[in-house]
Amino acid sequence: MSLPTTGSSQTNSTISAWSTIVQAFDSLQSADSHGAPHESVLTLSIQLNTALAYYNNATTFAAQNNTAAADSYSALSLSVSRNVVSEAAALDETALNQQLVRQELAYGAAFVMAVLSATLTIEVGRFRRLFRKRKTVMIETRSS
Repeated sequence: MSLPTTGSSQTNSTISAWSTIVQAFDSLQSADSHGAPHESVLTLSIQLNTALAYYNNATTFAAQNNTAAADSYSALSLSVSRNVVSEAAALDETALNQQLVRQELAYGAAFVMAVLSATLTIEVGRFRRLFRKRKTVMIETRSS
């Protein structure tokens, strides 16, 4: 996303609101791509759409030279989008941590399986002898 063209209808507050909306969108997109829960992403998307609606109202009032209303809606947009940035960042961090835990578990399981496989491969002769001895002992015990 890029900032809309600035002109006489853009106030500092609407420019700031737009920048924060873009930041919120990027944070939310990052959280989503890192596997954040769909419900949480959806909730924050709805909030971001609300911020965008406030921003649209702000630019409409700014175009009509009603700076008081434009600043009011810009402030609302800024507040909501800052909240989305904050919550999306926390969501992203949680998703990244969960992804890391899943990777560690997968690597740990693969390591354990590799060690077991190597041990079985190296010690297969001992296991064969052990089972032969047990089989022989069991047969001798039954015969007696």
